[in-house]
Order: sequence, then C-alpha cells, then structure tokens
Amino acid sequence: DDGGDEPRVSGAIRVASVDTRDEARDGHLQSPDFFDAERHPEITFASTRFEPGKVVGDLTIRGVTREVELAATVTGAGTDPWGNERLGLELEGEIDRNDFGVSWNTPIPTGGLLLGDTVRLTAGF
Repeated sequence: DDGGDEPRVSGAIRVASVDTRDEARDGHLQSPDFFDAERHPEITFASTRFEPGKVVGDLTIRGVTREVELAATVTGAGTDPWGNERLGLELEGEIDRNDFGVSWNTPIPTGGLLLGDTVRLTAGF
C-alpha cells in the first residue's frame, strides 16, 4: 500500500501458464497466432477507477491495452496484518478478442468459423 486512499486492483497472468490439458492446443495458444508468449509473456489488468457495481481498468493482451469495464461483486472485507483495508472481489466481463490482436480463426466444414470473437473474463482478487 502506498498510503493513498484510492482503491486499486491489479494482476498479471503468465501466458506460459495456460493449461487446457492439451499440449498441442497450449502450444498454439502461446504462439504468435494467439498470445505470442515469447514477445508478450503476460496479460495484465490495472484498475483506473471504481464505479457502483463495477471496476474500470486497463487490460493488456499482446501489448495492446484497452479500457474494460468489469462487473464487481464483493466477496469479503477486512483489515490485513499491516492495518490496510482489503476487499475480496469477483470480477466478470466480456471482451472482443480482435480488439487485442487475437484474431486467428479457421473455417469449419459445416460452415462458419471455429472460434467466436467474444471472450468471457472472470477473476477473483
């Protein structure tokens, strides 16, 4: 805590930690077709403001940062051992993966494309 009164939420996910229980798929997700883990090893989120029932912040994927709004539910509250007030939050929202340069897709034999563009995000803090 920097002593400021503004609440904040931030977090990072190491792209190399993606585990879908399919080694080939995990490798493809880490490739330049998707997250490009070698050049962009983390996906990050940092709040910029809190509004009633939501957290607004900057989400960065593949080096592209976009503001996103995530619905927020308080899951707990208390004081940590150092006297700082803490909240447990569950955040949920949706993004368009194309906004972050994650645009790989392929047609399927029955028509249409293999992947949808909308991605649902869920995080707990």
